[in-house]
Amino acid sequence: MQLLVRVYAILTICVGLAFIIVGLLMGFDALSKVLDPNSIVIVNGIERSDNGAKAMFLIFPLILVSIGFVLCRLRYAYWRLRVQKIRGFINAFLHR
Repeated sequence: MQLLVRVYAILTICVGLAFIIVGLLMGFDALSKVLDPNSIVIVNGIERSDNGAKAMFLIFPLILVSIGFVLCRLRYAYWRLRVQKIRGFINAFLHR
């Protein structure tokens, strides 16, 4: 069981780091669009240059980075508790 919990913890950290990296890469591009007054973004096929449309491009990378940060902060004890609950449920279901 220790190996299974450790694998879950490592995979969670790896996925969290991937979310952070992708979010930062997308965020740098979105931030450059927000700060450039001459940039144009395409929303639903319409070219727009207002700050509201540009800010919408910045929200998704911020969400990705925040989800990645939460995934990286999950601890070993969290996964140990979850695996124990799942194993208890499976054992109770199989041994009826």
